[in-house]
Amino acid sequence: MSEDAYLACKPIDATTAAVLMTKIRASVVEADSGCLEWTGALNKKGYGITWLSKSSGNLRVHRVAYVAAKGEIPRGLVIDHLCRNRRCCNPEHMEVVTLSENSRRSAQTFCRRGHPLTGRNAVPDPRGGRSCRECRNIAARKKWAEGAHLRRAAISPQEQWGMK
Repeated sequence: MSEDAYLACKPIDATTAAVLMTKIRASVVEADSGCLEWTGALNKKGYGITWLSKSSGNLRVHRVAYVAAKGEIPRGLVIDHLCRNRRCCNPEHMEVVTLSENSRRSAQTFCRRGHPLTGRNAVPDPRGGRSCRECRNIAARKKWAEGAHLRRAAISPQEQWGMK
């Protein structure tokens, strides 16, 4: 997605935000972390969404909450969740920043299994992201071991699948 397309989120005026806040408050629960977590519909990326009418289209809940509490979001800037919780709509957990700053802050530093994604362990993947070299090595060793087990036992693929 280009930066222009990303920044072209629907602008939300203070009046619209005030009207929607009643609806938002009814669908929020407070977590131990202080996050006000949206319990309603989510978009594909995990952000809370709501709408004013069928013709208005989806609006991101955290943006509506920010505008209602702190005022308009300046053109060319985005909301950064300081708590890293995409469901959170607590304006105190948000900051207006540039898209590049938001991307820098959200850069993944560890893989799912807790390995650091830095230095030689961060391998570029075909989709433009990074993957974990250690996890790739573990998967390759596992795959090799499964194949090596078949070779050591001298079982042909036909015997393995009961075709012989």
